[in-house]
Amino acid sequence: MLWLASGGFNQAELLARSFCQMTGLKLQSQGLERTRQTVRQFELPGNEREQNLAGAFHLGSDFRHRRPVRPVLILDDIYTTGATARSAAQTLRQEGIQVFGGVAIAATLKGKG
Repeated sequence: MLWLASGGFNQAELLARSFCQMTGLKLQSQGLERTRQTVRQFELPGNEREQNLAGAFHLGSDFRHRRPVRPVLILDDIYTTGATARSAAQTLRQEGIQVFGGVAIAATLKGKG
């Protein structure tokens, strides 16, 4: 599940492509889309991140046109509090799509994010 970062460069998609090449999993780069602007997560304290992302994601064109028949794996570029992955998973589950779990490429140090 990927969404375009502000500024047009999507480092998460580049990471996801490499991850899928290494694992053999199929990439659905348009599985989710961010439908409203949010404050960048690293600018917020942990307790405000869930609220910042509430209702920010909707199904992207890949999943609107063809729903996955198997559970999906969410890939996040950086794990800090898990708010992004939880919001993405909640959106998918509300649409009847099973979520197998999540993978983060990097994580912040405890107390730093």
